[in-house]
Amino acid sequence: METLLVPPRRLPWIAILLAAGYLIAGCAVLGSYPDWRSANGITGMVALPLTLLPVRVRKPRPHMALLSVVLLLLSLLAPVKAILFFAWCSLLLFLYESSGRQARLPTLLTLFFMSPVCQYFAHIFSFPIRLQLTEAAGSLLRLADQKVSIAGNMILCHGSEFSVDPACMGLHMVITSSLCGLILLAVQQRRSGLYLPGYWIFAVLLVLLLLNVVANLLRILLLVYFRILPGDPLHDICGLLCLLVYVLLPAFFLVRKLVVRAGKPFPVTDHVPDPYPLAAHSAHWLLLPLFLFALHYSRQQGEAMPGGVLPKLEGYAVSWYDKEVIKIAGEHALVYVKPARGVVYTDHNPLVCWTGCGYSFRNIQEQQWNSIPVFTGILEKGNERLYTAWWYDNGQRSTLSQWTWRWDMLRGKPVYSIFNVTAGSPQALHDEVARIYALRRQILGRE
Repeated sequence: METLLVPPRRLPWIAILLAAGYLIAGCAVLGSYPDWRSANGITGMVALPLTLLPVRVRKPRPHMALLSVVLLLLSLLAPVKAILFFAWCSLLLFLYESSGRQARLPTLLTLFFMSPVCQYFAHIFSFPIRLQLTEAAGSLLRLADQKVSIAGNMILCHGSEFSVDPACMGLHMVITSSLCGLILLAVQQRRSGLYLPGYWIFAVLLVLLLLNVVANLLRILLLVYFRILPGDPLHDICGLLCLLVYVLLPAFFLVRKLVVRAGKPFPVTDHVPDPYPLAAHSAHWLLLPLFLFALHYSRQQGEAMPGGVLPKLEGYAVSWYDKEVIKIAGEHALVYVKPARGVVYTDHNPLVCWTGCGYSFRNIQEQQWNSIPVFTGILEKGNERLYTAWWYDNGQRSTLSQWTWRWDMLRGKPVYSIFNVTAGSPQALHDEVARIYALRRQILGRE
């Protein structure tokens, strides 16, 4: 497809009205679903206008329109904010492309990295990486004659505790560094007039991920070896310096050389397309009502009352926490049972839920309690300390693996739920996990 690098022309007034309609409706319903004030949100907002290259095409492509229709219809089947967010983004990109411009892969990746879905998966699926980083750092510190012990994601050294968690400055910047890599790529493409094919862009992001892992390992070693505790300004400064020196600086030279050597020139034509053709005009007036209906339907589903029959458990008060989550309150423990909504959905992971309630996690470990696989951790909020454990269960199988329960459900196995048990002491937690595990089939209604 021939393209033309020209300054963008002003959109017709009707396109401005449509853009305003999309923005107002999306912001009103989605609200703060994407955290625009976070580091990823701010970096993404800087990256977006840079990745939207001033490229005009001879004929607008229908890809974004088709993607918008698919996502809007999917949102009616699964009315979740993640799908609506991506539908909203695709509609705005379709409007952008309707003017004769073209949105390329870096723009789509920027929107994905800004989304809470990406942050969720980085938070949850990075857990095995955090455990491996802890083990690797502990082994290297022992080689340096440091007396350290490992407990899950925590390193104990000379009476000080160092936890490797997603809130730390190192792992927290993985997505931000990817967005910075896209900014470097966009700037270099604008300067050189060359663009990288998609497979090279994914290769750059993979290198950035590996550099982040190495930078985090070095950061952990520095913090533990020099005993730089959380709360010390050097704790965050060390993370930022490792990010700059071991991730962004190598990425700068990598992107600059790669664009020059592997980049392809934008094809140039003297044809300037008419902005906002009639076909795109008509499509938007059909898509905007569909978008508004999807937003309204999603809001109605979110306000729906809980349904189903609650289990009756002797010694426990059972109630609905919300329309899907069952709350089981006992004398010594609090239990939440949270069913998975589907293979492609995010789950109600305690790492996210408890953190959202103001608690911080410590000493997260993967254990086996009398053949029961559990994740365990300590919750802290001010002077309050709680002990929590969780696992995935469908009444037939218990697992800790995100991949296992998703694969089982994809094969038609019974729906999995997260069992999250929280108590005031380690012994009370151990006892309650055993009781709830024995009652799990009754709780799930599969006896």
